[in-house]
Amino acid sequence: MEKTLEGLSKRAAVTERMVDFLQIQCSEIESRKRKLDAAWDSVSVRMRGADFREAALDKRERELEERERRFFMFEDAKMRELASHEQELEHRHAAVVKRVRFLDMERAEVGVVRRRAGERLAKIEADKQSLMFERQTLAEEEERFDAMIDALKEKELFIEENMRGIALKKENLEEKWKEIGEEQARLADEKSRDQKLFKHYFMERIEVAENKLEQVRLKMDDKFGEIECRDNAGWESLALSIKEADLVRESVEKKLEELEWMRTEFISFQEEKARELASKEQLLDAMSEKLVKDAELMNQELIEREKLGHSLLERLQLAKENVEGLKTSVENRFYEADEKMRKLASRSEKVFRDAELMNEELIEREKLGRQLLERLCSVKDSVEGLKAAADQRFIEVSLKETDLDSLRNWVEKKMDEADFKKREVEEQERRIAEKEGRLIAKEKELEDRHKVRLEKLDSRENSLKEFTRNCFKEHRAIKRELRTEKDLVEKRARDLDEREQRLYHTLEELEIKEKQMRYSFKVLEYKQHHPTDVFIAPIEIEPDESADLKFMVRMNGKTLQMFLNDRENEFESMVDEIFKVLHLSSDPAKLVLDAMAGFYPPRLREEDVEYNVRRTCIILLGQLLKLSPTIKPHVREEAIELATSWKSQLKAAPQIAKSQEVLGFLCLLSAFDLASYFDEDDLSSFLMVGQHKEALVLE
Repeated sequence: MEKTLEGLSKRAAVTERMVDFLQIQCSEIESRKRKLDAAWDSVSVRMRGADFREAALDKRERELEERERRFFMFEDAKMRELASHEQELEHRHAAVVKRVRFLDMERAEVGVVRRRAGERLAKIEADKQSLMFERQTLAEEEERFDAMIDALKEKELFIEENMRGIALKKENLEEKWKEIGEEQARLADEKSRDQKLFKHYFMERIEVAENKLEQVRLKMDDKFGEIECRDNAGWESLALSIKEADLVRESVEKKLEELEWMRTEFISFQEEKARELASKEQLLDAMSEKLVKDAELMNQELIEREKLGHSLLERLQLAKENVEGLKTSVENRFYEADEKMRKLASRSEKVFRDAELMNEELIEREKLGRQLLERLCSVKDSVEGLKAAADQRFIEVSLKETDLDSLRNWVEKKMDEADFKKREVEEQERRIAEKEGRLIAKEKELEDRHKVRLEKLDSRENSLKEFTRNCFKEHRAIKRELRTEKDLVEKRARDLDEREQRLYHTLEELEIKEKQMRYSFKVLEYKQHHPTDVFIAPIEIEPDESADLKFMVRMNGKTLQMFLNDRENEFESMVDEIFKVLHLSSDPAKLVLDAMAGFYPPRLREEDVEYNVRRTCIILLGQLLKLSPTIKPHVREEAIELATSWKSQLKAAPQIAKSQEVLGFLCLLSAFDLASYFDEDDLSSFLMVGQHKEALVLE
């Protein structure tokens, strides 16, 4: 019994020691559990921190992606803007080149205008030279006319001296009748011949001088009109060229202002873009540095977490192994105790009652042990759950690590792309800077060229204005000289007209005296040969004759015809005067033949004028036929040539005017006795016009 009690006591002691040991192990397990809880709390805190950092990293990643997207959009927009600006600059450069070409063309046109102005001035100078030549010619003509007037004066003095001599001779007529008669006849013939030649020569010279003077006046009027037209055209062309030069200069100034504004805008745009690119570059550098630092921190934290997880796993593995060993040992002890309790129960039922308390205590302790086992199982389960959670966390951490690696790779790729984009942007900026430099150089070159061209244009414009002012001054001086010369010419013309009138009056008086002297000579001659016959007085001009008759006596054939054409309504009343003029003429046949030059006028176009001219010619031929003077041989030859010419023109004449032309032709043949020089058949065919009302002159 005592042994049993000792065994029981020993067993109880062993059980107590086991309980103490179990308590100690439980306390250690509790402490380890607390440590594990603390470790778990720290791990959970770190996991929450890692989650927070991961969320922050994701947020930063999204922000980085958004910023990168915005940067790409901004970069694309800027690239498009730069491309548009480059295109605009190219267009503007093309416009500038086009404008430069236009300015070159304008300069060429200004040169052409200036050359034309030079040509016009050369023409004006040539006209001036021609006017000077005309003026010299006119002066020479005036000198010759003055010489002719002096010669006429000398002739007049000579005639007056002759008249005085004739008067003296007339006083001694009775004493020296025969000598005076012969001398007077000879003198009369010589004087008449000299006077006729002188009058004919004088009238021709006066007519030539009048024609030349009229031609000079017409030329001067034409030259004045041409000079005024050229002056007006020159001023208009100069005004147009000056206006064109002003417009060109204004357009060049506008283009230069536009180029300056474009250059300033481009420079401001380049500066703003450079500032934006610098700020973007700084922002990218800061972001890349921050991302690198965050990635390095996260990498370090993940490495630390990985180390901590490995240590936790090792500690959990050790705790698990310890708990399993403790469990097996406890189970073995309980099995041994059960075996001993069964042995004790079987051996000693007597001490059962005594050991009930101990048994109850043991049961309580067993319950406590079971509770401890349950707690250990729960701890084991919690440790396994913690291990599973740690494994899950480790898997998640490994996944996060892979994500971080992929994110790091993506960030590195994006950084490489950003560096590549940055290099491209820098290259584009460099190209843009080079283009900008070239554009600035070209703009400077264009500005220099424009300045040089503007200076040249200004100098040319000033020289052109000065040249125009000089030309205008020269033109005004020439115009004043021409006006003075015109006034002098008009004054000289008036003087010449007055001298001509005086000469005409003098000639009229001389001719009257000559006719009176001829009449007196004829009377004396007739008295000498027929002292008893009655003398028939010839036709003479009385002092009270008409002025037209006196004027017609001094005319040549052409002038007489023109005079009669102007008095077509007075033909019938002037027939007697025409007969007197022909009778008083020294060579009436030559006078009428000269008047026939207008029968076929080359320039007259009006039928009435042609009719009046031919009518005048027919009347003159009729009066010549009535007078029947002696026709000189050379005059007859000229009449034959004129009749031959008229006959050839009769074939081409229209039927309406043919009768009058045939009548004039027949009158010419009759007046100059030319019928024997032409075919009778042709003349008989021409005689069919005898029905004309003026054909009576043929009788």
